[in-house]
Formats: sequence, C-alpha cells, structure tokens
Amino acid sequence: MKVSELMTRSPRTCSVDDTLSAAARVMWEEDCGCTPVVDASGALVGMLTDRDICMAAYTTGRKLDDVHVIEACAKRVLACGAEDDLERALETMREAQVRRLPVTDGDGMPIGLLSFADILRHEAAEERATSVLRTLAAVCRPRAGHSPVIEKTVAMTAAPRREAESPARSQPSALPQGNPATTAVEAERKMPPGRRRR
Repeated sequence: MKVSELMTRSPRTCSVDDTLSAAARVMWEEDCGCTPVVDASGALVGMLTDRDICMAAYTTGRKLDDVHVIEACAKRVLACGAEDDLERALETMREAQVRRLPVTDGDGMPIGLLSFADILRHEAAEERATSVLRTLAAVCRPRAGHSPVIEKTVAMTAAPRREAESPARSQPSALPQGNPATTAVEAERKMPPGRRRR
C-alpha cells in the first residue's frame, strides 16, 4: 500500500511568521493536532503540534499572539513521499517516535499529511482487527461538529468556578477571541443571573 492511499491531502499549513495564536486557530478549525510549517516559498521547514503551542506558552510566559511559529516548531522534519510504501513510513514513525509525517513532493512542498490515526482507521476496518484496535481507531476518528461538544463542556465547567470566585479575583478569558466556546461562556456571563444555564 502507498502513502497516497491513506494520507490527508492538501493539509492546511502555517507560515514561519504566523503567531501561535493563528496556528492554534488552524488546528481548532481543522480539528487536528498539528500543522506543517512553510517558508515564504511554500516549502516545508517545520512541524508544529498543539503540545508545542502549550509548552511554548508555559515556558516563555508570553501570550500566543506574541510568539511566532518559528520559535516553537520542530525544525528537524522527517517527511515521506506520496508514492512511498506505507511500511517505510511506519518504520520512520517507529524510529523517530512520531505519530504524523508530512508528505512532500519532489520540491519539498507539502501535499499531504499521514497520521497514525489514518493508519489505525484503515487497519480497524479489516476483519482481523481486534477490539483494542477498533477502539483506538474510534478514539482517533475526526469529530464531526466538535465545537458544540467543547462549547458545552466549557460552559459547564466555567459555571461552578464563577460562583466560587469573588468578583475581584475574576480574570478575563485567555482563549482567543472568536473561539465558539469562549463566545458562549462570555455571552452567558452577561446574562441576568436568573437566565443563566445551570
């Protein structure tokens, strides 16, 4: 089997000059955990994961709008080609201990992304698949309409915290503006107490 048969084609990328906030928005909108990083010519120069964003925010103490992608992304990038054998890609993943590989063309331009989740879902469809494999594949399946689920979770967890905090200790949300979950919580905060969700 070839990589091209399982890879996600035309993945969204971010630029080395983008902020981590912009990169996080890409991951939010695409419901994914990483994005290829490209230079001005569109060539692959790095990979950025959601964990990279979290760790950059924690270790630098700076806002995501103040940190550029090039500061946080992995610059040693392993990639594969669309016509590579899948087993070769798996070997690369094992040796590098990574779950995702960008797929590039002959000029180093990203044309796809192969994730371990893609492979799991394929294997789980086989008759020989075990219940463990099928469970892993289900966990890795993209979530249709993931925003409402997160919105509900954030609203439910935010309410008890608001009641416990005094007005003087309340802090504005640090999530990016425009995030559906943030918008829902902020809208609820402005409601009269009797109309808030319980």
